[in-house]
Amino acid sequence: MRFRPNQSAFVADLVTNYSNSSYHALQVEVRRRASSGLQFQSNYSFSKVLTDSSGTAVRFDPFLDLQQPSLERARATFDLNHVFKANAVWNLPLGSRGRLRRGWTVASILTWQSGAPFSVLSRRGTLNRGGRSRQNTASTSLTKRELEHIVLFRMTDDGPYSIAAGAINPRDNSGVAADGADPFLGQQFFHPGPGELGSLQRRLFSGPSALALDFSVSKSTRIKEGHLVKVGARIENILNHPTFYARAQLIGSAQFGRITSTLTGPRRIELMLRYEF
Repeated sequence: MRFRPNQSAFVADLVTNYSNSSYHALQVEVRRRASSGLQFQSNYSFSKVLTDSSGTAVRFDPFLDLQQPSLERARATFDLNHVFKANAVWNLPLGSRGRLRRGWTVASILTWQSGAPFSVLSRRGTLNRGGRSRQNTASTSLTKRELEHIVLFRMTDDGPYSIAAGAINPRDNSGVAADGADPFLGQQFFHPGPGELGSLQRRLFSGPSALALDFSVSKSTRIKEGHLVKVGARIENILNHPTFYARAQLIGSAQFGRITSTLTGPRRIELMLRYEF
């Protein structure tokens, strides 16, 4: 699709069914049905989602360049290259004699997945007006392989970061030198010039991977016919492992490279007591 300028319109929005996406994946699953008190299921997906409109936040996505709508196509905001999930339930074989030994069950759910994609943005309205340039990326002379040594997760005494320290301006903690100033030592990202778009692909990078392990234990005790008491505990994120979420990084921000969000909360324990009749 291409657009012809309309000299009679100051601002015009065209709403159509233009957008499309593609999903390619390898999916593998292993399952064991309940037998001898044990059942489990695990699956793995290796996938990629490409789209010109993720459609997760707004229903209207302005183009950066009406003459180059293909620039919008990139990884979806929800694209996860690797996802592994497993769950298991085990009725412990502790014997049938005695109420204390009968009725014990343990269960667990494991999730491991790649980090969510994010962009390194300029947001300068160099080609279109500023309000429609929120996805305008930064420019760099580095290759993707070279950028892997710059855009990477690191933990510091000041918290987690997704950008190497050398690529952050020591004067104001941004990713660029002040307008009109010479680039700082180690600067790798730049604002695109007038009439230019950033050279980086949108959502080119992936944030930290996510790992979550939930665990539960319960015991069922039959009091008499039709009466049952269940006690137990459910522990979310039993490893108390933080899963950091790297949002889009704006090179002009004083928070450039800093990770301020998490996908999972800290360890959480729920106790359960239930009487069934």
